[in-house]
Order: sequence, then structure tokens, then C-alpha cells
Amino acid sequence: MAKKRIHRVGENTMPSISDDLKTFLDTHSIQYEIDSDLSKRTWIHRGGICKFFIEPISITELESLAHFLYKNDREFDVIGYSSNLWFCDNYSPEIILSTRRCHEIQFEGQYVVADAGVSMNKLTTFCVDNGIGGFEGFIDLPGTVGGAVCNNSGCYGSVTDEVLEKIEIISAEGKKCIEASALGFSHRNSLLKSKTINAVVLRAFFSTTWF
Repeated sequence: MAKKRIHRVGENTMPSISDDLKTFLDTHSIQYEIDSDLSKRTWIHRGGICKFFIEPISITELESLAHFLYKNDREFDVIGYSSNLWFCDNYSPEIILSTRRCHEIQFEGQYVVADAGVSMNKLTTFCVDNGIGGFEGFIDLPGTVGGAVCNNSGCYGSVTDEVLEKIEIISAEGKKCIEASALGFSHRNSLLKSKTINAVVLRAFFSTTWF
């Protein structure tokens, strides 16, 4: 089994690991782990070894990283808490981006705006505490906002597509906002999940229907 290493800025690293990505991560001080054991990081404790497990701590870092990977035509996967994912033990990707450290939530005009890594429980608590309806059923739903948008998640009468107004994404074509009506939502599905829209969700904008 490959040995897990925590990278420290200035440390000599294995020449077989992609130098361009390492240089980018070090230059932007983005946290990552080399040869990360996914069985110790995933919800179901399964998976192989990931060459780069990357954890941006802000949407700015997530956006710049995704832009770099798209620009350089690098394959990568995006996860949140991985609570709705099943990893095979031989799944050993080169690059995983985890959004779980991107967890800001705030009001912007008439919207509640949540980073992709905000937990659904945190979103629900924020909305209920501020007297916003439609989110109550999400209180015990595991996972993140980004995952809920991709899956059109729902629980106890609350469904993502009924409270979502739009999302902010970044793709190979750049950053833009997409209205919820254009995401092709159906039961536990969307154009994001099917990869018809191949993009990274940065933020989600939710409606504010007051109690």
C-alpha cells in the first residue's frame, strides 16, 4: 500500500507526482495530501489511494483550482462529505477536490447563498433560525449543498428544486450562473448528475419564503 504523506510547503516531493499541479497548490497555499487513503476519508470507509486529495478552504480557492484543472485538461472528481457515494476499493483517482471546507452561508439580497460545501443540516438550521420556510425536512439529511443540488435531494417534504433559485458554477467555459429551471431536475436527478452539464458547483442561491 502506498504511504500517505502530508505535504508541507518547501518539502522535497516525489518526482512522479505532477509538478505543475504541486507548484500551483503550493503557490496558492491550498491544502492537499499526497497518496491519500480514501478508506480513511470517505463516509463508508472505502476506496483506494488518491494521488492528490485537495481541500480548498474558500470558494475563491475552489474556483481558481477548478479553472487551473480545466485549463490544463486534467481529470478530477468532486466530493463533499461523500455520504451518497459508493467507492470501490480499487478506485484510485489522480485528483479529488473536496468542498467540505467551503462552508460559508449568508444573505445576499433576496437570497440565502450557500457555498457548495455547506452541510444540509447547517443550511436548514440557518433558514429555520431566520424564519425561512421550506427547509425543515432537510434537518437530518446528510451531505452538502453541492451534492443536494446535483442529486435533487429531498427529505420529509422538502425538495431541493422547490427552494433553489439558481447556482453559480465553473466549467471549462468559465464561471456563470444557471437558473434552477435550466438544470433539468427530476426525482433524485439533474443535468449536473448526468454530466450533461459538466461543471463544479460553487454556490447555490435559495429562495426566502418567510414563515
